[in-house]
Amino acid sequence: GREDLKRTQSTFTIEESALISDLKPSTHYRFRVSCINRMGISAYSWASEEVSTLDENTENNLLLTKMDRSSTYRILEHQHRLDEKSSISIDNVLHDYDKQDKFKSLGEKTVLKRDQNPWDLYKLIDELSSYGRTCIIRCSERATDSVRIIKITDKQDNETEEFNLLNLISHEHIITMLDAF
Repeated sequence: GREDLKRTQSTFTIEESALISDLKPSTHYRFRVSCINRMGISAYSWASEEVSTLDENTENNLLLTKMDRSSTYRILEHQHRLDEKSSISIDNVLHDYDKQDKFKSLGEKTVLKRDQNPWDLYKLIDELSSYGRTCIIRCSERATDSVRIIKITDKQDNETEEFNLLNLISHEHIITMLDAF
């Protein structure tokens, strides 16, 4: 890998901050973000606007002009929590991901289970999103406690079309349909 790539681990993807330290003085930087979760590694974000560090001889009293003390404290506290958890490296995350069972082999199809109650197999953790007549929830499988993301929709004309489309997609880094009711 490239030696100039630095990584930090984050616990949440919304309103996430990272304190970048040990930057060289009088140097220009751009930052990019990539995420790793059980779905895989995301593409890098667009590069940030270019920023430059202060000259070595510049007084540091200008450093916090755009952040109030509470924001600074919150970022430092958050970074400390991340540093305490950083014993889990990205290599470990990828290793754990590679050990996971692959759910569907190429050409394997999901069968529509019209006679089965999904709540016999899954238990609700929380609702992630709701729009129109569709709801996205996080559930755990009762048998294994594996976490799943589930889309619930009203029965509509396009349900068969969507089911058939999702049944064609089988890529562990994008989406895999496991069950349909």
